[in-house]
Amino acid sequence: KQDLCLCLCLSLSVCLPACLSVWQPWIIIDELFDLAADIMGTDDLAIEPSVFGWRLDVPGAGSGRPGGQGFGMPHRDFTYDETFDEGGNLRALSIWVAISDARVDNGCMYVLPKEFDRHHDRPGHPLHLRSAVAGSAPGITEISFPLPGGRPMEAPAGSVLGWHGNTVHWSCACASDAPHPRASLAVTFCRASLGRLEGNKLLTRSEVRALDLRQRLGLVAHSMLMHRRWYPLADRRILPADFWTPSAGAASPAATAATTAAATAAS
Repeated sequence: KQDLCLCLCLSLSVCLPACLSVWQPWIIIDELFDLAADIMGTDDLAIEPSVFGWRLDVPGAGSGRPGGQGFGMPHRDFTYDETFDEGGNLRALSIWVAISDARVDNGCMYVLPKEFDRHHDRPGHPLHLRSAVAGSAPGITEISFPLPGGRPMEAPAGSVLGWHGNTVHWSCACASDAPHPRASLAVTFCRASLGRLEGNKLLTRSEVRALDLRQRLGLVAHSMLMHRRWYPLADRRILPADFWTPSAGAASPAATAATTAAATAAS
């Protein structure tokens, strides 16, 4: 856990998922397969490849990078139909690992229990994937659920949290007087028989165990491309300037990363 927390801290100078280029997070992910199998009732499991590591910023002390104060917009990662099959069996499980203590004051997660989610199993409803949207005025968010129904998910370091893929969730920001910002690792487990989820090829446990450095770097690039709708890669606070500058006779790291990611996702 200490090694992984250090990796998350060091990766901030490069990009949000850069910690995944080293081997420590993948050992944790490998062990999570057993937990996910118990929850989902099957060993036919794989992970969605856009795995991500997070470490929040303390207000006023960081770079102001996008994502540094968490993703505070309530949302679902998947629809009800993507989360459950026709028989009601779970096929998409979100797993969140607290690398540091996660508390209300340093950026813990919030979830909305389905008893407060009237669109939980209504994928055809226009608000199913619009649990919250930006309001008409700056700083205003319009929500389609009772906010008091949200539950903070405080957890000590090393804890593993999980929720159905269609669960509404969000994170709070790190307060300036928090003892440390929250660090975490997030991954989605699926039934391997799906093959792909949202167009992305799933990774089985044996494939995760076989990942070499080049493949891990490819997944880092893939994760950055997957999340660029929220955190544009052109934002220099996410990637350093030399990431965009080609060396003599070579393509820029950005172009190489994009090519590698595309090959990884399509393979």
